[in-house]
Amino acid sequence: MSQQNVIRFKRILAISTLFAVLLLASCNYPPLLEYRLQTTQTAQIALYRDAEYPVPEVFLSWFSSLSKDASFAGEPVSLPYTNPATGSTVQYFQKARLETVSDQGNTTGVSITPLGKWFLDQASGTEVIIDQDCIQFPENPYQVCAAFRMYYESHRGNELFGAPVSNVYQTTDRFFQYFENACLIWDPAAPEGRQVSLANLGEMYLLSQEPYRESITQTEAIQPLTHIQHPQESLQVYIAFEEPFCPKDQIQQVYIQVIDASGQPVQSASVTVYAIYPDQSRQQYRPASTDQNGITSFPMMGFAARELKPNDIITIEAIALTDQAEGSASDWFRIWE
Repeated sequence: MSQQNVIRFKRILAISTLFAVLLLASCNYPPLLEYRLQTTQTAQIALYRDAEYPVPEVFLSWFSSLSKDASFAGEPVSLPYTNPATGSTVQYFQKARLETVSDQGNTTGVSITPLGKWFLDQASGTEVIIDQDCIQFPENPYQVCAAFRMYYESHRGNELFGAPVSNVYQTTDRFFQYFENACLIWDPAAPEGRQVSLANLGEMYLLSQEPYRESITQTEAIQPLTHIQHPQESLQVYIAFEEPFCPKDQIQQVYIQVIDASGQPVQSASVTVYAIYPDQSRQQYRPASTDQNGITSFPMMGFAARELKPNDIITIEAIALTDQAEGSASDWFRIWE
């Protein structure tokens, strides 16, 4: 970091610190402040209850325990669903991903997915050194300093964000620091009190990495990974794609889940899949039978050998069979450059 950047950074730090001190000094009405915090918490819990995507009671109870920090995760951006690997309930929010913790089948609490760790390899910008007003963590090489420290300590950072996992990165006039569960953004040019914010890691991961994202964000459809009671006697079949926009030279992973009329996953269902291309040619796939979560998957490849153009749609039809019932579904994805 050049000497000029160090001087510029320290000027920004000094101005931000001065405003923060003046703001704190003006808080002369603790009872009123407490009332406002409680009102904000109540409003946030009501917002969760009225959100487009329903929030399970286990998460609502957890949010209620956070008091003034009940809004830290942002609004829900997906339906809750069952994690096929763990059996726990998962839901995406703008800034976080929550998952229930179970012990021998009983829910014992809520955990925050370490999205900060998961996104750390995508960090960009120039690393800068902040050495003012810092806190150090045991056996951790990273510090939390300046405006990041103020936000971290005033928003239960140790509990909600976890320990720091990176130094500070600078991109143009903003600064970023990654924590186990979050990424903090400091914009010194923003209005006072809103200079530090949380990155929308939950929304980013849902859109870029979650293989079931199409199924768990369609509120009008019955969702594939939640145990919902179905009045139909036939099997319910759901399709999800690893890539909604798939490059021609990339493998597309297709996921199929089969659920019975009572909302339970169907194990050992036989699945036949047909891929229908723009020229109406068809290709058949026979993935393995569904597992204990009612799920099977298979890779699609060889798009480069076909005369496909960007925006071409490939339709997937899936048919599931057991000795007692059958069901089918169709969905599609696009070819992209």
